[in-house]
This record gives sequence, C-alpha cells and structure tokens, in this order.
Amino acid sequence: GERFREICDAAREGYDREFEVERRMGSRGSGVGQLQSVGGVAVHGEGADRRVACADPDLGRVVIFNVESGECVGSVGESEGPGKLGSPWGVAFNGVGDLYVSDQGHHRIHVYDREGAFVRRIGRRGSGNGELYHPQCMAFTAAGELVVADCLNHRVQVLGGDGTFVRSF
Repeated sequence: GERFREICDAAREGYDREFEVERRMGSRGSGVGQLQSVGGVAVHGEGADRRVACADPDLGRVVIFNVESGECVGSVGESEGPGKLGSPWGVAFNGVGDLYVSDQGHHRIHVYDREGAFVRRIGRRGSGNGELYHPQCMAFTAAGELVVADCLNHRVQVLGGDGTFVRSF
C-alpha cells in the first residue's frame, strides 16, 4: 500500500504539465457506442475522417468513433459468422484504413475493411511460424509489416499485411 503510493507519487512528479480532457468518446455499458472495458486503441485518418477504434474484450467487439465529433460510427466483431470476435485486444489500422484486430480468445487476427465488412482471418492457434497463442498488441511498421505481440508463445512476430510470416524475435 504505502510503497505503491510512493511509486505513483514519484511517477506523477515526472510530468511538467497537466493535461485537460479534450473529448470523451463512449460511455460504460453494452449499447451502441458503449464499452465495458478497453483493450487496445488505434487511430487512422485525417481531419473529419479521423477514426479511433477501441477493442472491448468483455463485449467481444471493437467500437469505432469519429475523433472530431466523438460519435460512434460503427463496430465490428459482433455478428455471427467468420468475423465474430471472441476476446479482441489489439487493434491496428493499415495504410489504407483496413482494421486488424487480435482475438486472444480465438488465437488469430481478423481483418475488416473501412466499412467494417469482414475480409479474412490471419493465423491459428499454435507455436509455428505465423501461428499465434494469445495475440495481443499490434502495430504496423512504415513498410506495412504487422508486428504482433504473440504473448503465450513469448515472442514478437512480424507478418506481411496479407498475413504471411516474415520473422520473429
């Protein structure tokens, strides 16, 4: 208790300014534009088209907001079928705005287009190259490669945008 408070107080002292909340998006709940919990977030676009995707592992979906207005503009992963998510965590947009979602419950990555339509799955449960076991955080490199934290395989995998294995470390 006391040591934790000391660590937190020391961390706060490292900031030279306070930040104000500029905009809030969503609220707690399970309705449209609501979230139970937030795993990863990702931002894509410019100006009025800028979007932020928020993974909600508890509700098994990703909610997408317009950054400028704060309004919910869609969600993915809730519908029955091949694009249904189990426990989404990481989210990343590629250069053209397709949304990649790591599903730690199903041990794969789901890809959705700009309109939210399911495109394909990447990976499956396993420990081989391109296989995943509890994938979480993700990001794209400037060269368009997808970097995935493959947590329970204790490694980071680098995949092509199409899901092909590139390397791991």
